[in-house]
Amino acid sequence: MAVLEGLGGYGALEGHAMETQETGRELGGGGPREGRHSYARIEDMPQWFQEKAGGCILRGYRPCHQTYSFYLRSLLSLHNETINIWTHVVGALFFLWQALAMPFVGDFNSFLLLFAVGGLLCFGASSLFHLLLPHGPRAYGILLKADYAGVVIMIAATCATLYGVLFHCHSSAQLAAVLAVSILGVLLSTMITTLACFGRPSQQATAIRVLCFIIYAAVCLGLGCWAYGLGFSSKRFPHLNFYLTVMCSAYLVGLVVYSLQWPECVWQEVFDLFGASHQWFHLCVLAAAIVNWYNMHSTFTAVAELGCTL
Repeated sequence: MAVLEGLGGYGALEGHAMETQETGRELGGGGPREGRHSYARIEDMPQWFQEKAGGCILRGYRPCHQTYSFYLRSLLSLHNETINIWTHVVGALFFLWQALAMPFVGDFNSFLLLFAVGGLLCFGASSLFHLLLPHGPRAYGILLKADYAGVVIMIAATCATLYGVLFHCHSSAQLAAVLAVSILGVLLSTMITTLACFGRPSQQATAIRVLCFIIYAAVCLGLGCWAYGLGFSSKRFPHLNFYLTVMCSAYLVGLVVYSLQWPECVWQEVFDLFGASHQWFHLCVLAAAIVNWYNMHSTFTAVAELGCTL
């Protein structure tokens, strides 16, 4: 989900991390160990990590301030980020495969390619964030912003692809809608990657992030309603609304479970490695994206066959 500015809040923390490394006291489990990994509890992790981790996951953490190769090797071991990483690695590989083996559906291949690239960037950024997040406060801040930017790109790609269907009989309106959601997506991604507040764990920063995403989602929804105002009817594509409902339901379930931090806050330490809310959220996002991919592909195929008959 770049070389970023505005990470002022991380300077002191990074300095502390460097000090820790220089004195040889690697917080959160000690130095790298060849051939195996040492895992820590949340109270054993550095203060900067505890502030960012929050939540109710208490064990299964990888040590902080290790080499990139250390975290790459952790791909093949079990810890509390294993499921988060691999669910979105699968997503990135799925959309890479779709982009490389793009099926031909008339004039709509560009929309499907846009969707595939958006999925690849979103899931790829998320995988990197969860893989490397203990590396240090600066890396955490940069990767978190990339993760957020990947989410925006995925939203923009999803909406632009949907507008390809909704406005397929109105080429000018289709172009306007796609440009609008793309330009706003670029602006929001720029804000995310340049403003320090998007990488901070404070309540004010969270409120700003939520507000930005709500405004963006409202614009996307408004553009979709415009298509129905121009006469689009889903009766010609009976499966379209059903699979859109499945997609939205998956996203909603994932968001609710994630926001409640259920079940790890109810049964602490039971779901730290398997079944935590963030893992369910990742699975729901992956399922929603794949369902919507096949929905868009089948709908574009039908549009190519039926043409415009408004």
